[in-house]
Amino acid sequence: MIRYKHFSTNLKDTLSFKGIYIIGEGPSSKNLSPEVAFVGTKSFDRLIRILKLANIKISEVCMINLDRLPELIYLMSESPFDPFIICCGNKVDKGMRKLRVDWTVKVNHPSPRNLYWNSADSEKATAEFIKSRIPKNLLQS
Repeated sequence: MIRYKHFSTNLKDTLSFKGIYIIGEGPSSKNLSPEVAFVGTKSFDRLIRILKLANIKISEVCMINLDRLPELIYLMSESPFDPFIICCGNKVDKGMRKLRVDWTVKVNHPSPRNLYWNSADSEKATAEFIKSRIPKNLLQS
């Protein structure tokens, strides 16, 4: 089971986090809370399916929106761990590149409005792409 951890209360708690950060563009009107990225949306359901298809070993996934990025970048600079970041969409990817963050992988935004997901093989292809880029210590053996 993949548990969700978000940053709304105390961002410093994430300094020892060794999992995957998933960054979205901004809160959807369907989010359970504007502070909670993806949770409560169909995008969240799709992300969880993709992570399961990718055979992810982690017990936590940290999901944030682009508006929390400055705080996250600061914390990453203080962390002893190199994070693995999945950028959901072009806007997030461009933001990370402007900040010269190079340990990321870009995937299509998981929104149901994104036409990329109309193909039945899109989730599997995205999972395989993530799997090919993710550090091996985060995959199940």
